[in-house]
Amino acid sequence: RLSDTLLVLADSISHAVAAQPTGTPAAQKNAGSVLVTAGSSTTVHRADCALLEGRNDLTPVGPGAQGLTACRLCRPEE
Repeated sequence: RLSDTLLVLADSISHAVAAQPTGTPAAQKNAGSVLVTAGSSTTVHRADCALLEGRNDLTPVGPGAQGLTACRLCRPEE
């Protein structure tokens, strides 16, 4: 009985894993590749910058955004 239950459980888990999407958004693959500003700041950061930890007011910016200063800690230009 226990072995039957374990087989059913293993089968259920394998089906659930197979049904999950395999694509991962770019921000989850490498948060450092996404450039952001926080609030109304004119400083551009990498999304994984330590200065932004806990912030929920991040706005993505394009790589060629004008009038922004690069963060001296995370150095998004490198």
